Amino acid sequence: MKNVSLLTITVIICLLIMELLLRVAGYQPLQLKPNRFFVDNSETTWSVPDKDIGWLNKPGLSISIEEGNAPMTFWSHGRRASRKYDKFDNYSLNIMLSGGSNAQSYGVEDEKTFAFLLGNSLPGVRVDNFGTGGFGTVQSYMLAKRTLEHFYINQKPDLIILSISDSHFNRNVSDFSWMRNISDKNGYYVSPPHYRLSYGEVEFHPFKVIKPWVFETSSSMLTLLHFLVNKHVSYSTSSYSNEITFFALNKFKEMASENQSDFLVLILEDYSGKSEFLLKSSGINYLNCSGFEKTNPELYLLGGGSHPNDKFHQYYAECLETWLRDNYRITN
Repeated sequence: MKNVSLLTITVIICLLIMELLLRVAGYQPLQLKPNRFFVDNSETTWSVPDKDIGWLNKPGLSISIEEGNAPMTFWSHGRRASRKYDKFDNYSLNIMLSGGSNAQSYGVEDEKTFAFLLGNSLPGVRVDNFGTGGFGTVQSYMLAKRTLEHFYINQKPDLIILSISDSHFNRNVSDFSWMRNISDKNGYYVSPPHYRLSYGEVEFHPFKVIKPWVFETSSSMLTLLHFLVNKHVSYSTSSYSNEITFFALNKFKEMASENQSDFLVLILEDYSGKSEFLLKSSGINYLNCSGFEKTNPELYLLGGGSHPNDKFHQYYAECLETWLRDNYRITN
């Protein structure tokens, strides 16, 4: 009994010393940082929770936290405003736009987004923008599937455009390199719905909130241990992100075909070049409108290094308009 007590005291002392050394080395206990995009009833909140997809655009007005603090209008069904009025009856081409924050056009005023500009240049084209901040291909697919069932009830879109960026690859597998950058309104990490490879088979994993371990917010040691487990064990998934992204893109293509819609993948950012590398041999129609994020970020990105600004959106609109005129008979 005496030996057990001595061992217990020794272990406790060792743990306390380890905790102290970690703090001296700069490792602090987990600090919960609520996501400003998800906090209830804030002017910067643009989202509402969704138990299946994770989150959706919230109808109403939201203020960007990036350079210029642009006001952003959102309509019903998770759409970013893409024309002056929601109602739109007379059109020759009906486009559904899906994707992440670049499609959502985060940080850019309504009238300066590429979807809005495209409608101004091509009055006969209807664009409904379902782009949602933080989405990768998998979440975009899930929202598009729901949208085709509940929004496009009487008439399916003529063309489905899915925007993609190279950052989406890790989102599609919920790699921890992405998860550590996103939290919910409580400051908890979240794992978006995603696919994984398991013994050569693709498995779907639903949306999940990663709550802190007991006492993690008080212990540097537990914080570091949980971080290492997430990074190297539970959410170390980037090694097969290319394969999963290819799989998700093909599911999107199949869904478009089932709804008798054309399908186009639109590359809006591609720092690494992996998006075009994957798509050029995929058999999937794509258009690459990226480039300035690498060659001239100061001029084309908000704050010189964040989301595309209005100049980049003007280029996106021109790039996409050229492609549309080349591939469709458009009535202005």
